[in-house]
Order: sequence, then structure tokens, then C-alpha cells
Amino acid sequence: MNKVREKIEERFDTLEDALKNNKHIAGPEGLLEIHTLIAQVAKFWSVLSGTQRDYINAARYAVDDQVKWD
Repeated sequence: MNKVREKIEERFDTLEDALKNNKHIAGPEGLLEIHTLIAQVAKFWSVLSGTQRDYINAARYAVDDQVKWD
């Protein structure tokens, strides 16, 4: 796996962990962390798979509407 793909996968893993822990509804620090993680992954939009793009869109929805991540 090339370095860019490794970086993307690492950031996706971090984002997934943060969402599973519902940091986006735990307080302003967690919300900022999730926004930052989404931005760090979304900047690779052109090389992301459809599944990864869907995940980012779902994460944005959860953050914007303060929905618990299950």
C-alpha cells in the first residue's frame, strides 16, 4: 500500500473510533476533533472509493444533526 493510501486508512480508522465514541456529541472539543478528522480525510475526495465517500457524508450528517453514532 502506498503512503497516501496508508495515511487515508489511518485517518479513517481514527475518525471511525471517534464517531463510535460519539465524541461529536460529547462536547465542543470532540465536535472540533471530528470536524478536523473529516476535513483531513475529505481532502482526498478524488481518490476515495464510493464507500468511503458515503462514510464521510454519513459522518457529516451525524455531526451536523448531532445524531448518536451506532
